[in-house]
Amino acid sequence: MPQLKPIVLTIAGSDPSGGAGIQADLRTIDRSGLVGISVPTLLTAQTSLGVERVWPVEIESFVAQLSSLIEDIKPNAVKIGAVPSAKHAQNIARIVRKHKLTNVIFDPVISPTTGTSFSETSDHAEIFEALLPICTLVTPNVNEAAFLSATNLGPDSTDDDFQASARSIMLRGVKGVLIKGGHRGGDSVDTYYANNLVHQIRKPRIYTIHLHGTGCLLSTLIACGCAKGLTLNDAIIYASNSLDRSIRHTYKPGSGPGYPVHTPGAAMTTDHRKKPANCISQIASEIPMRGIYFVTEDPSTCVTSVEKMAESALAGGVTVVQLRDKTSSTDECVNLSKRLQKLCNAYGAMFIVNDRVDVALASRADGVHLGPGDMLPLDARQILGPYATIGVSVSTVDEARAAAEYATYFGVGPIFRTSTKHDAGPAIGLQILQLLKEQFPSHPIVAIGGINKHNIVDVARTGVSMVALVSAISLAEDSRGAAAELKSIFNSA
Repeated sequence: MPQLKPIVLTIAGSDPSGGAGIQADLRTIDRSGLVGISVPTLLTAQTSLGVERVWPVEIESFVAQLSSLIEDIKPNAVKIGAVPSAKHAQNIARIVRKHKLTNVIFDPVISPTTGTSFSETSDHAEIFEALLPICTLVTPNVNEAAFLSATNLGPDSTDDDFQASARSIMLRGVKGVLIKGGHRGGDSVDTYYANNLVHQIRKPRIYTIHLHGTGCLLSTLIACGCAKGLTLNDAIIYASNSLDRSIRHTYKPGSGPGYPVHTPGAAMTTDHRKKPANCISQIASEIPMRGIYFVTEDPSTCVTSVEKMAESALAGGVTVVQLRDKTSSTDECVNLSKRLQKLCNAYGAMFIVNDRVDVALASRADGVHLGPGDMLPLDARQILGPYATIGVSVSTVDEARAAAEYATYFGVGPIFRTSTKHDAGPAIGLQILQLLKEQFPSHPIVAIGGINKHNIVDVARTGVSMVALVSAISLAEDSRGAAAELKSIFNSA
């Protein structure tokens, strides 16, 4: 029986240098563990120094390629890049509607950073008029957003200006807008608008000239996330985090600037939850850490079995399960971890082992969580590899700074008084959460300690990525219902 992988279609220009366009898109799709199919919109004479000439693909040839391809292979997501004319755009829109394609991500490339424009200026308005209403998301940079919103948006515009621009673009029929912040001054701030809500993704700027094709990479990664079944919000976060990592792994084949290469670790298998052979996990870079983080009770004190409790929590929507086991033998703990890892895989969730690096490695868990007195994060990283998820318990900025280089996320607490963990120490309150978010914007923050349905809203409003819960789920009469209710409250807040 042939194995099936999600399929992503890229409709974009050709870049012979490999840094952008369909060549880069197909590379990114493949490295994400998906199947890429493509239809070129235009050909270019292009080097690492810029675009020299452009030849639109003849319209009859383009339509024939796109129509026949989709008649045979229906993609799970579509990425649209450079479109050379209004006729190309109108035919793309017609075919997308005819086949009811979903997860359509549009990178509205008006012109390359250097070189010849991809389309006639007179066609720009008609291109966007045709394509925006069929798109799930459009990803303009600052200049493209100014054109789409008919505003004077620029690098020095305020956050309010960017939000107003995004709202204006939404009026043209697109479902979501992500204005990229790479051209803004200071730190990078992406503005995402959908469902009448504005989100801003703030990240420290990575200073490099090797940025050819970053727009292609981001939009393709979003399409890949959607094709895997992520929500649009989570796909954007996944893509944004992946782009940051990729910018640190650039390739410079020519005499001009180089381009970032998507680096998820090993290539993903058909089931993107399976682990590559040469590292413990790549899940930290593939699934965003957001929502409810469930910590099990010790097997010796758990009223029901740990597996049954974990399954109830997973069915209620938790996205991370951590095994806390202080009493079982190493062999028992490894076997239980293997069963929990398999269970989490089935629900598309992440599995973390508390304290025990050896158990995490033996069971091929997604990662480990380390507290005071456990193995140092540096040593754990050396054992588990560069792609493992490593959480570190911290309660101060200094503790976080010491672990930041090797930690994937911080577990911060106890936020409130708790009886679940006897050595947890005094409550540290909510203020530290906001402080750590400001100091370490690239590290997800997981709040833990005494959190329940009565105070989870206050915690969520600090902007933390996740809340870790124990008794609020494990001691509830209906643990599945409790998990679902807490997830709903957290997401709403």
